Amino acid sequence: MRPRSPAKNKHTNYKDNQSSVGLQTVSNDRTYVSPNILAFHKLEDQEFHPIFYKPKTIITLGLLLLALNILSRSDILLDLVGALTQTASSKKAAMLGMVFAFMCFAAIHYPNTLMVRPHPIFWRVWLGLFSLYAMGCTYLFFLPVDEVRETLTFFDPALGVPLPERSYAEDCRLYTPENPDSKFANL
Repeated sequence: MRPRSPAKNKHTNYKDNQSSVGLQTVSNDRTYVSPNILAFHKLEDQEFHPIFYKPKTIITLGLLLLALNILSRSDILLDLVGALTQTASSKKAAMLGMVFAFMCFAAIHYPNTLMVRPHPIFWRVWLGLFSLYAMGCTYLFFLPVDEVRETLTFFDPALGVPLPERSYAEDCRLYTPENPDSKFANL
């Protein structure tokens, strides 16, 4: 038995590199695409200035150390922490300085994401923030509950108080006619 050939229909208008395999499918031809094809398009040069695509790690390291030195010797971080929270402490300022240093590291060394607007550096910084958040949550997950409460007082002193114990299964009825607020208070 001969293999079936695609139907020759004068109304079928497929591209040259595609062939009809059946009624509902189109198969692309397996032509070789050179890996250097992006070098000819220069997509990055069209989007942003080329200076943003070269890491310049030594210059950035020097600027980061200079900025951290200035921030550690001045009261800028303490004033910023005092404006964000009611209490200003050197531990909170040090934490903010650590986050700033990690954001600079992430902006340089993290990979680009699929999003390019407003700029890939912006999305790398957000990826660094998400990484810090995930590391902080993982750190808290490994601590006992009492130590987590003590750690969270770093951000807000009201968080160190344990919650009052409540019973959630005292009355499991759906309809409670004696409740003055609502007859369906348990829903």
